[in-house]
Amino acid sequence: MPFDGKNLSKVKNWLIPFSALFIILAYLSYVTVSPLLQPLAWAILLAFLSYPMYLFFNVKLFKRAHPNVSATIMTIFIIFVIIAPAIIVGSIMAKEAIDIYARYQALLRTTTFPIGEVLSPELSSKIKDILEEYPRLLEVLQDAARNISLYGFQMARGFLGNTFGLLYSLLIIFIAYFFLVRDGHIILNYIEDIVPLLAEEQKKFMNRGKDTLVGVVYGVTLTSIVQGILGGIGWWMVGLPNPFLFGALTAFMAMIPFVGTPSVWLPGSIYLFMTNEYSNGVILLLWGIFVVSMIDNFLRPKFISDKANISTFLVFIGAFGGLFAWGFLGLFVGPLILSLSVFFLDSYREIWKLSLRSEIIDKRKDLLNSDEFI
Repeated sequence: MPFDGKNLSKVKNWLIPFSALFIILAYLSYVTVSPLLQPLAWAILLAFLSYPMYLFFNVKLFKRAHPNVSATIMTIFIIFVIIAPAIIVGSIMAKEAIDIYARYQALLRTTTFPIGEVLSPELSSKIKDILEEYPRLLEVLQDAARNISLYGFQMARGFLGNTFGLLYSLLIIFIAYFFLVRDGHIILNYIEDIVPLLAEEQKKFMNRGKDTLVGVVYGVTLTSIVQGILGGIGWWMVGLPNPFLFGALTAFMAMIPFVGTPSVWLPGSIYLFMTNEYSNGVILLLWGIFVVSMIDNFLRPKFISDKANISTFLVFIGAFGGLFAWGFLGLFVGPLILSLSVFFLDSYREIWKLSLRSEIIDKRKDLLNSDEFI
């Protein structure tokens, strides 16, 4: 339909009812999709991670002739190489967390703080004297220990107990992943077309999203996994209990900026010093400093693209805020959302500057052409 004056007038008349209908449909769509947001977000993340491998199968092997076969191969790969091991690891961690919870709940039922169970007799006696002198401090420590152990227990029980919910989410992830990895380029082109920016800005917007995901997913996740493995090995070497659980905790804390792996291995080494295991304390301390923490300086630059320009402050705020809003998934979603939001603000700022500059130029032209100037 050609957009002449008459048709353009009709379009303007349709603007209000179109906007109202669009808002209603957008709200209904959100209500429909909102229960699936987290599984869909995981599917998008997995599709992004594995898309280069999909291209290898689809382009190199099948010459773009069998996209369904390539997507099926990738879905099977995701199930057996990523999802299944993640469930096994999560189950082991959950069981260890429940065992720790049960053990410490038994200790917390005592009338005194259970320091005698974990510290040397001499140090335990000194701390008990302090706690007897300041009974309020004892209550604070008991409440903190109880809340921390309860939080870990609830997370572990939820992971192990909600079998139907887990299977339902996995089914959504697998189905969504198949279509996303197969048709991801079509979806991205569509998103690029509807982004309300100029063509050049649209490409920058899509590149910003890609660079952020590359930086957060590859740079943070893969480095954190290596640090978690090394942290668990160090925990096992010095004979501390639950090395698998604390290795996973090391990997998790490594993803959070300004927190990092010292929040795990440093308390472990302090505990060893306090229990008179000085040699093991030194070993864990040196292992944490020169192996677990230093590996970050070598691996992260290898994984992060040189083009990724991600503010550390944005990653920090996005990771913590996303963690509370989305759970573990928020470590990736939070920085991405904030990075794209800042990009939109930057684009708006540039457009506003150009608008003001154009307005000033037009006023100068009007002044030069006016009779008063002549």
